[in-house]
Amino acid sequence: KGPVAVCTKLGWAIQGPASSMPKSEGELQCLNMCLSPAEALHQDVKRLWQLDVPPYRTEKEVTRSKEDREAVAMLETKTLRVPVDGV
Repeated sequence: KGPVAVCTKLGWAIQGPASSMPKSEGELQCLNMCLSPAEALHQDVKRLWQLDVPPYRTEKEVTRSKEDREAVAMLETKTLRVPVDGV
């Protein structure tokens, strides 16, 4: 068995054993290569973070329990959003 290519949202990754490489106890080998232009990678990461932000919904659209309302209020009052490079 050898390495396999896996397509991720950030591009292709190759992972797995490389049987043709010499093995020595406790030795790990890692190769990291990014062939995407920096701007394309930035856009991919920006889209990934946007997935974490739920779409806006009015209170009329969502019915929440008392505990949920308290949790949302706490989250909104105690969370500080820090912009990172405009994202």
